[in-house]
Amino acid sequence: QVKEYFDRYSTVPIIDVSAELTVAKRTRPVYFSTDIHWNPYGAYFGYRKLIERIEQDRPEVGAPWPLEALRFEDAENPSADLAQLLGLDDIITRTVPVCIPLRPRQARFDRFLDLPPFQAHERPQLFARADTTGPRLLVLHDSFGVYLREYMSEHFARSTWVWTNNFRHAA
Repeated sequence: QVKEYFDRYSTVPIIDVSAELTVAKRTRPVYFSTDIHWNPYGAYFGYRKLIERIEQDRPEVGAPWPLEALRFEDAENPSADLAQLLGLDDIITRTVPVCIPLRPRQARFDRFLDLPPFQAHERPQLFARADTTGPRLLVLHDSFGVYLREYMSEHFARSTWVWTNNFRHAA
């Protein structure tokens, strides 16, 4: 419904990754079974679609990493939204497909940023590459952005990630 609304009443393009996620889940789960979020494997397909679209306007970001350049190994993680809501997070754990790149990453976590006060879920993070000549990225995101950071940051000289739900209209 949101996509239909934007298509009809806005010039802001909506990037819909549902078709890619539907195909990908034939191979392995793309969402956590005890959570409402996509996992790192599912986030890869969101990343790939985002970079393909950004590359149309900014070819210097380069193509997304191919899936074959990554390996996913399952690990257990005690954090599970639905289990926490049920009060069972000490009993129910979730399996996380940890993403292991098969080539060296260029972007690294640089530092936390101190920005003027606003409501954020965590301190904004800056990722940086040694090559500082490329484009920069600012992402205001919700919890779905967490697993996009390491993928997306590979394509930008600097990327700033701000996890916030506080999008107030300026008067």
